[in-house]
Amino acid sequence: MKARPTLAAAAAVACLLVGGACGDDDDDSSSSGSGSDGGVCDTLEGFDSTVDEITGTGGDSDADTTVADVESAIDQFQSDLEDVQDENDDLPSGVASALDSAASALANAVDDLPSDETLAEAGDAVASAQTSLATAWTNLLDAMNCSS
Repeated sequence: MKARPTLAAAAAVACLLVGGACGDDDDDSSSSGSGSDGGVCDTLEGFDSTVDEITGTGGDSDADTTVADVESAIDQFQSDLEDVQDENDDLPSGVASALDSAASALANAVDDLPSDETLAEAGDAVASAQTSLATAWTNLLDAMNCSS
């Protein structure tokens, strides 16, 4: 059973971005991605837990994740994605823009919901936006030839 709060996942993503996008220039071949820049793949894959939480693809995450968690995670996610885009010219802008748009659509879907409502309680009100974000995320990883 997955019980990690989304805020903790977002904080972990921020830490990964600082280390993954700005640091380690070692070529130790430990990249899990096979894209042109393994560091970008590693950094993007650092988003996985956050994406799983807010899209409901991470097990029981819909039952544990509140609207407030989603709003906070999306803000951090979009900011971190923008940082990754700024630092990596090979990130396909159209695919990354689609991901950002999907995240904005999910933020809009939860905007008028009570902040303590869970994604499970929100149900159909957010399901389509969650699916769109999950698809856009997969498309970005595929475009970068990163494994997930």
